Amino acid sequence: MAETVQRLLVGKPGTLSVTILDTNGNPVVPSGAVTVGVQSVSGQTIVAPGTAATDGALTGVCTVPVTAVQTAKLDQWTATWTDSGNGSTQTSDHEVVGGFFFSIADARASDPVLADTAKYPDTTLLTMRQAVEEECEFICDVPFVPRYRRVLCDGTAEPEIFVLDSKIRTIRSAMIITADTTGGAYIYLPPVLSIASTTTSFTVTFASDVALAPGSNLILSGFNPYAYNGSWVVASLPAGNQATVVTNLDPGPAGTIGTAIGANGQIVVFTAGQLSALVIDDDFKIQRNDGGVWDEGRRNVVIEYECGWDAPPGELAAASLIRLRSVINRPFSSVPDRATSFVTEGGTTFRLDTPHAFATGIPEVDAVYNRYSTREYDDQDPIPASFQLNTDPSWFSVYHGGRR
Repeated sequence: MAETVQRLLVGKPGTLSVTILDTNGNPVVPSGAVTVGVQSVSGQTIVAPGTAATDGALTGVCTVPVTAVQTAKLDQWTATWTDSGNGSTQTSDHEVVGGFFFSIADARASDPVLADTAKYPDTTLLTMRQAVEEECEFICDVPFVPRYRRVLCDGTAEPEIFVLDSKIRTIRSAMIITADTTGGAYIYLPPVLSIASTTTSFTVTFASDVALAPGSNLILSGFNPYAYNGSWVVASLPAGNQATVVTNLDPGPAGTIGTAIGANGQIVVFTAGQLSALVIDDDFKIQRNDGGVWDEGRRNVVIEYECGWDAPPGELAAASLIRLRSVINRPFSSVPDRATSFVTEGGTTFRLDTPHAFATGIPEVDAVYNRYSTREYDDQDPIPASFQLNTDPSWFSVYHGGRR
């Protein structure tokens, strides 16, 4: 069984959960006590590694609570669960969002059938609600509740850069790794085995040799003590699998080993003034207005932002409830899944709308979704962003009748 990204409401206490799986992907009771650590996508520690998790009634569903302080901002997290009995680990993804399309109470009130909590438990409705939200946002290509993104982009050598989302609300941070002559900006490193500090430096030991050099940047995250985390300049490489950084911090023994990424070139973190000078357009574009450019490079720009509507429009929320009922009751439909038409006893033939990549197949739902979509449509198909160049100067002529 596949785990979806669990969503939690911003500013509210909640519970992270995961189903422990065996080698075949089936739920299994852990063989020992389970601990968990949670880290944000930007490398911040949300729940310290080694925190005890709860396995309620030995079902294999493990949980750990989070507070309103921990969910105070939109974010994306990865939790790592460790079974002390056999040493196995499993990860789960979680997202702090600004809202939902509708509440579980709204879902039950929309259809008397859904009031049956035995047939439709909250867990089922929560799963189906998220499926409906994800489908709607894919079709419309815009989030309808506030969401967080951390994206890695190619530098354009221009003031403009394009990101994955429209409806950007605010830009939290931006960072440029200046272009270098060795290819990509990032150097993906093997796992960290250990880290040791002195009063003048610390040395990171990796599981295998690393493609770093003196002057390369070393970005550490998820370490405890926290003083290890951040961006450092490599001073030397005592061995092929070691890198030394000069600093007088001396954080001491590492209680938690985090992750490391290397980077060529200089890291430039935008100041508050530079962030305020960024201009946000609705066409997926962020423009520098301070005279600077996004340095050319491959995956050398990191931008954190929040995007999405404040809340879904009323008619879109209502349409998503219709979609929920169709999805959750699909197994009970009397119409075969592959049917494109049906004939009544009187001989009348009805043609059925069929779903495709950007349509649910429910006309009243698709009509609403299309109204709020950022995509352009020609009949039922998306219009291509560009058309094939035609150099025939007379194809509009009354004697030609179209392209030759």
